[in-house]
Amino acid sequence: MTWRSSLELGLLKIFSLISVQDPLATTVACERSSDQSYAVLLTCVPNFGELYRDEKDLTEIIFLIDRSSSMQDRIQAARTALTELLTLLPDEVFFNIFSFGSHHSHLFDQPRRKRDDGGVAQAALAYIAGMEADMGTTELLEPLRAIYEAPLLAERTSRRILLITDGAIESVDDVFELARRHVSHTQIFTFGIGHGVSKELVSGLVRAGKGTAEYLQDGASLAACLKQQLARALQTSAAQVNLDWGVRYIAFL
Repeated sequence: MTWRSSLELGLLKIFSLISVQDPLATTVACERSSDQSYAVLLTCVPNFGELYRDEKDLTEIIFLIDRSSSMQDRIQAARTALTELLTLLPDEVFFNIFSFGSHHSHLFDQPRRKRDDGGVAQAALAYIAGMEADMGTTELLEPLRAIYEAPLLAERTSRRILLITDGAIESVDDVFELARRHVSHTQIFTFGIGHGVSKELVSGLVRAGKGTAEYLQDGASLAACLKQQLARALQTSAAQVNLDWGVRYIAFL
């Protein structure tokens, strides 16, 4: 065992413990004062290397596209982004496309895979090509409710919502609360388009939905942003985590 650092902060002394033999080991340091009281430093480094995806685990991607009138100058960018995302999407991943404005609609009755029979990929590309900013005002709450209320494909399904939007909404607090209530099985990842995008919505929604945000603005590398965000959405997530407090090293200072 080695000491990595020791820093004096007034009366507080901070130590960082690592083991050269086992850097991921749980370590604890106990300091005994002159009045026989103790201070304890515990270091737990999680090891995510053992996480894996079981063959029974399914991933469901819901593309949620803002087609309100405010998207008039950005709908082509949205079509381009969605086409690229669909191209990058692995064949075994289930997906669906929702459009929203003052009302909402969806492509398939339930999520499908690109490899499924019936021209799934071709139907999705045709749907994207026909998208216009013709759905009125920006109302996000109802389409989100519709997505959350739809049953998961199977018990062990991870649902990810990928939202593309440029605007602000009035019911932002209600949307955040809805996302928080369903975060155990559905995460939200956002793409904000344009310089006037509402960062309150785009960044706040991923905090509530435990995802990440990307901003697609002029000069940004669109392909890199899309690829990185989709990779995040497809990552295996940990649930029902148990913490083992087993301690291997104890040092008295």
